[in-house]
Amino acid sequence: MQADKILKSADKFHIELGLHRISRVLEALGNPEKDLKFIHIAGSNGKGSVCAILEEIFVKAGIKTGKFTSPHLFSYTERICVDKEPINEEGLDKIINRVLEVEKAHNISLTEFEILTAAAFLYFKEQGCDIVILETGLGGRLDSTNVIKKPLISIITSISLEHTEILGGTIEEIAKEKAGIIKPCVPVVFLESNKGSKTLFNEAKSKGALVHMARGFEIKEIGGLSCAVIDFEKHKETVPFNLRGKHQGENLALALKAVEILNVSGALNKRIDFGCIKEALGRVMWKFRLDLREINGAKVLIDSCHNPDGARVLREYLDENYKDKKVRFIFGCLRNKDYRNVFRYLMADNAAAGVLNSKSIYKPLKSACHYDIECALENDRDCFNDGDRGLKNENLQNAALDKNSGQFRLSGQKELFFYEFNYPNALTYQEFLDGILPMINPLDDSLHKEFLHSTNNPLSEISDDADLNVITGSIYMLGEVFKEF
Repeated sequence: MQADKILKSADKFHIELGLHRISRVLEALGNPEKDLKFIHIAGSNGKGSVCAILEEIFVKAGIKTGKFTSPHLFSYTERICVDKEPINEEGLDKIINRVLEVEKAHNISLTEFEILTAAAFLYFKEQGCDIVILETGLGGRLDSTNVIKKPLISIITSISLEHTEILGGTIEEIAKEKAGIIKPCVPVVFLESNKGSKTLFNEAKSKGALVHMARGFEIKEIGGLSCAVIDFEKHKETVPFNLRGKHQGENLALALKAVEILNVSGALNKRIDFGCIKEALGRVMWKFRLDLREINGAKVLIDSCHNPDGARVLREYLDENYKDKKVRFIFGCLRNKDYRNVFRYLMADNAAAGVLNSKSIYKPLKSACHYDIECALENDRDCFNDGDRGLKNENLQNAALDKNSGQFRLSGQKELFFYEFNYPNALTYQEFLDGILPMINPLDDSLHKEFLHSTNNPLSEISDDADLNVITGSIYMLGEVFKEF
């Protein structure tokens, strides 16, 4: 596919926020975005799930639906869909070439994401979409998708520390960037529990936006089936819901609040009824998000957790469903992600133990021949005493201590295989070790080999000896691992 080479070329494949370039190229293309209706979605985690839920509902209701998301698993075509069908390769090549012709004629230098944004708007207009679900790429205020003037609804999902070098170093700063998609007199939906809710509310108030706060729905398993206890308009009911994890109750609440607003406003000239929603929720899919499968007779969970908050959600799911079970992780990520704190959550004994504290540097025990990773990652519990370098908590000591040898040992319940995948800016195994070993600081350089390994063939590391194999990290890594699967 020609588009793939162009978009990954050195002069396109980079991040450069701003609206002036995308505005110029869209004007030259006749401003196709002005003829479209949008639901605009920003946030740190959960954007893709909200997009998938809304898409499934709208398509089931017979509403012609465009969806623009990122990143992709296997192909750029996945980012631009109409009624759940990706644009074909030939169509993407043609529409990108049209954007590039305008770029050249007007001496505009677009980034990869800006080219895709313009191409998506052109495609959605030409396909006659009734609604477009539009996901931001990074941040919100200066993201190229924010060139749209007045969406039907703005949605802001959970907010956590991410891309701090670009968006700011605090939740408040990041929330303010995400709140850039809030527009005057446009409804904005976010969770009461959102970490940045105060900032979001203040930004919405200052712009005269209409605030709608949502409260997450309960997610529970009934007879092995994932269900949601939902409250939609006058309907309160427990219904099958095909996305796993308690966090999906929050994403579902955001999506259904948006549907309620659309029903009241009549913006789509069609009312979406409860029966349509029930059927959509039972079939919605979002690939590689707590995606449980069986591969070669082994149980495998595939999840694209790419930041600490995503890793926390994964850890909470494991705590609830695989506590004290043997788990084997296969992990790879990009260099610009906070992989140290993702690792902290993955290898911690539970989600609470993975609570982040960048100032914590763990010390080895004087007499230890084996270093207990689960104890080492009991963050914020002062697991190690810097003075005598002994375990302060007797319960932790007893759990880690081999009473026969007097040595501290690995629990044997977790091990991690690192995959150095082929992608620009992918983290190498040595960089990974250099980043995480100071967190656990083993006495001997060889000790990390007991629980950390490198692999060139991730699927070969899947073991039926483990209660669960978890393949996780960058969505680009997952795309490479499963491209021939």
